[in-house]
Amino acid sequence: MKSIFRIIVTFSLLASFITACGESSVQTPTEVSAQFASVGTDFITQKSFEEATRYFRFTLINQYQQIVLLANAATNSPALQESYFKKLDQLAASLQPAAVGQSVLNSMINNLLIRQEAKRRNITVSPAELDAFIKEQFGLYSGQGAGPSPLPTSTLNPTQAALVDSQGLTSQAVIAATPTSISETDFSTKYAEYIKQANDQAEISEATIRYSFESNLFRRKVMDAVVDRTSIPRVQEQVWARHILVADQESALKVIARLKAGEKFSNIAADVSIDTSTALQGGDLGWFSKGDTLPEFEAEAFRLQIGEISAPIKTSSGYHVIQVLGHEIRPLSDSQYQSKVNQSFNDWLDGQWKNGAVRIRSDWQSLVPMLPAFTPVPLP
Repeated sequence: MKSIFRIIVTFSLLASFITACGESSVQTPTEVSAQFASVGTDFITQKSFEEATRYFRFTLINQYQQIVLLANAATNSPALQESYFKKLDQLAASLQPAAVGQSVLNSMINNLLIRQEAKRRNITVSPAELDAFIKEQFGLYSGQGAGPSPLPTSTLNPTQAALVDSQGLTSQAVIAATPTSISETDFSTKYAEYIKQANDQAEISEATIRYSFESNLFRRKVMDAVVDRTSIPRVQEQVWARHILVADQESALKVIARLKAGEKFSNIAADVSIDTSTALQGGDLGWFSKGDTLPEFEAEAFRLQIGEISAPIKTSSGYHVIQVLGHEIRPLSDSQYQSKVNQSFNDWLDGQWKNGAVRIRSDWQSLVPMLPAFTPVPLP
């Protein structure tokens, strides 16, 4: 299923490829016919678009193959295996030519807009910064700084305690594991293997790979410059909710009838919810703030009182039956706060698209490369 939570882009290896695909260049007006897109006087060439597309496909195919291995190893956990199958379906759809081409083209235009802003603000990335960033992405950490912060915990009031049953619902945070660092030797080996694999499978040069990492550093620096973090509150109203997701309204009404008859919410979630990521946790979604979920879901969740059960709520994911377990003014975790910063930066990028004289070649979809080749694995 589609997650009700918005996708948060992080600075990982995959994000490097998605947000910063391909090297762009400045061309003269006489060369415009050979370009895919332009932002002002800066152009995206057909060659760079093709290489960026191969790079993106290479990354998605590798991720697909890794999830196939995970799915095959999850035969004793049907719910987990089903979640892997859903992810494989999503990745296969993402590898369709139009989807790949659109993602890459949008990312390359964003990259140009960010680099143009960096130039206006005299923002640079040094070779030493780039080397350190690449090492970080491959797991070589400096040892400085703390790991991710946990979500804050709460003391349950009597109403909430009565709602939380024996199925494992909890207001406690899941604390992310502290990342472990690899050695310089291991990094050098992993990096060399990765460069060779990218070149062998997709004809990607090391220069293009370094360019994409550099673009992510520019993204970070420009984000810090353009986003007013003081305007993003560290403490926000949040809701703790659980839900049962089904395919149609009739099924949602049956869920409500079972709840009214006294069945436990968590038991019904495990029985019928098609949200495989939460079904076995009683439908628990944890705490979230405004802007984190689909608009229709959010509006109902923030309207409901503690313990109240919603009517069927339709979203792009299906029909939800929601129960709210808590309303609080809570501090955001580091990851929650960063997602708000990212959204503010994306809003800024949207404005740059409107004001940046963006032009896109009309026939670009016919020129999207299909390499490396992809063959989906038959799923049950």
